[in-house]
Amino acid sequence: MDERLEQAGEWEEEYFDRISLEEDCLEDQVFRECEFHNCQFLSSKIRRCLFRSCTFQNCVFAGVEWEFTSMVDGMFKDSICVGINWSLLKTKTRGNEPVYEAQNTFFKYCSFYQMGLKRFHFETCRFQESYFEECSMQECHMENISFDKTQFRGCDLRKADFRGAVGYVIDPQQNKLREARFSFPEVICLLDGLGISIE
Repeated sequence: MDERLEQAGEWEEEYFDRISLEEDCLEDQVFRECEFHNCQFLSSKIRRCLFRSCTFQNCVFAGVEWEFTSMVDGMFKDSICVGINWSLLKTKTRGNEPVYEAQNTFFKYCSFYQMGLKRFHFETCRFQESYFEECSMQECHMENISFDKTQFRGCDLRKADFRGAVGYVIDPQQNKLREARFSFPEVICLLDGLGISIE
């Protein structure tokens, strides 16, 4: 681990490169507008930390145990996020979401609960066996995204754009879909929740 992080501290506009936190504990740190590049957080604990408006470029989060930690307006690029329950990283302040931007990032076994993602653009991201529940996702841009076995439940998806997207599991009876856009033939999977068979 970076020697700078061995003691409690506050960091602003700091650059961290190639931090490897494997089965270690990062605690009592405040990061504001910091950049993390090529960092790995594997089977580690992140305790009593705050990440505000930080960028994560080519980073890996897997098996992380978050304790009393918040993230606000995080930007993820070319990264991998495995097993993150993003709702646990939300602050109590309404409108502050953990993720502000995501580009070319792989989300696996992730949970998004009651998050405000209106007009969010998941640019060239991939999802696998993840879960969106009770999220506000009106006018969301999800074109050409692979949602391998990713479910949406109780979400507001009005005017969302799923054209070219594949693998999503959306029950039209449990989500708001007015004016949402889909592509053929993948759109046929919406009928699964209606118990309709096509021959």
